[in-house]
Amino acid sequence: MGHRRPSSLEGVEYSTPFTVALAIVDGEFGVKQLSLNRLGDLKALKIADKVQMVLDPKLDQMFPKYRPARVTITTDTGDSFTKEIIEVHGEPRSDFAVAGVTEKFFQLTSEKFGNDRANKIYEIVDNLENFSSLETLVNLLRGKPNESCSSHVSTEKVARR
Repeated sequence: MGHRRPSSLEGVEYSTPFTVALAIVDGEFGVKQLSLNRLGDLKALKIADKVQMVLDPKLDQMFPKYRPARVTITTDTGDSFTKEIIEVHGEPRSDFAVAGVTEKFFQLTSEKFGNDRANKIYEIVDNLENFSSLETLVNLLRGKPNESCSSHVSTEKVARR
């Protein structure tokens, strides 16, 4: 977790200093930042070298029920900014659970399939119980043209955040 200069994509995933640095450089952290071409990012490496990880016994006692974290960023001028979370994004009790997964779905699928197809795929997956066959979904994933959703499911585009 504390390895500052990962040499593989898996290493990036498990390097807290490097992922924090990528988030600072890009202003966000998501699937786009998980890329082999970022391993040599000089700005990120310089910031990762400054990241210090300190165990807080009070937060550590909350594990495994919660996976809390606190981040403090101290600027060159000495100003400090702190954010603490008790429930990590993606955990069932977190706010991220549904909205975050939906957002991540559209980030991944819209780039690959385009917005219209991503919306159709989402609509089908969100309403699987209404389908007797997965043929339409499979055809959309394969990229077969002119595939539409079953008539008994609304084809209104899914609103994204």
